[in-house]
Amino acid sequence: MSARHVAISMGSTRSLTVDLPPLRISDVWFPANSELPAHTHDRPIFAVALEGSLDSRLPGRELECDVTSVWTEPAEERHSNRVGPAGARVLAILPDADHDEVLRPCGPMLEAVHHWRHGGVAGLARRMLPELRAGDSAARLSLQALALESLALGLRTRVASAAAEHAPAWLLRARDMLHDRAYDALDITELAREVGVEPARLARAFRARFRVPLGTYQRQLRLDRAADQLITSDAALGRIALQAGFYDQSHFTRHFRRHTGQTPGEFRRTHQRGRR
Repeated sequence: MSARHVAISMGSTRSLTVDLPPLRISDVWFPANSELPAHTHDRPIFAVALEGSLDSRLPGRELECDVTSVWTEPAEERHSNRVGPAGARVLAILPDADHDEVLRPCGPMLEAVHHWRHGGVAGLARRMLPELRAGDSAARLSLQALALESLALGLRTRVASAAAEHAPAWLLRARDMLHDRAYDALDITELAREVGVEPARLARAFRARFRVPLGTYQRQLRLDRAADQLITSDAALGRIALQAGFYDQSHFTRHFRRHTGQTPGEFRRTHQRGRR
């Protein structure tokens, strides 16, 4: 079958779409084990998996999208989909290509295929669900704000990833140390000594390249790993909080809610249900 433009809801059992020029936002449910033949969409897609899983098959590449996965596909990108045994629920944002004020800054992200996991973006997407059904003018304003915030957060992540490709080797070593030792109490002097630069130079270069200070980057790593633990394990919240470096559960809850839009307990209930 040749590729053709279809609605994002093709093959779904139920869906809800709201047009908010220059954005279209869709909440779509796909039935378990269904197959969507090769097709294209007339708009670029920024999508988040909220429940279940599905694979997106593109020429020479397959994206495995489970809960908290985020992915982008350019307009007219030919692909097919295979839905997992638990079905799939996807929140998709489709910007209008005729509105350059939205697409221009998002171009590096929306004009190529990307795939990553991000608890913060998933949290914003889940906050859109009740607003999609509210239907009043306040809900429309809230939806626009949440959708643009999701695009901005996704763009910031992709820009940081692209920036890493051209970063000096010593700066990449510092970033890798943060990933390898995310739960350690690191000191900037120690990091700088390990990579062979002055602490002030490391702090300036890291913030300029990755758009956040070293400490904020490490905290985001911890929160994303805590989000994974909340989904994939039954570990107590207090234990996850301590492992993530927070001195008590309330401190952890405050930062986690700021990062994902949900408390750890809410996040676990909604996303574990989706994974099952």
